[in-house]
Amino acid sequence: MEGRAEVFAGACAGTASSNGRAPARRYDKDDYFGPAYPAKRRRYAGIVNVWPPEVEGRMHHSAETAGACPIDAPDNLHGEEGRAVVGPRPNAALLVKDTIIGWCHDDMGEYKSTR
Repeated sequence: MEGRAEVFAGACAGTASSNGRAPARRYDKDDYFGPAYPAKRRRYAGIVNVWPPEVEGRMHHSAETAGACPIDAPDNLHGEEGRAVVGPRPNAALLVKDTIIGWCHDDMGEYKSTR
């Protein structure tokens, strides 16, 4: 694809961006465009991987949330556990923890949502 490096301005074309960070997207050997998340951004939940950017993106589909920010939180059993700080939509009802957790279980699967 001609000119793709210019379109993505170097930040996503498979080279480091101007801020020195690794690109968020890359082209694979078959010229498909996809995520290039570093391993440190991956969360292990049993035998499956959880990508915080995926969880963040799915949280935008909830009727109650305007957005979410995945973070690492201390956990007595595992040392660290993935959590999310959630912000309400402007006209949404009061956010209730159990409602958000229930939505996460239904929409994303139990292994990607908090206990």
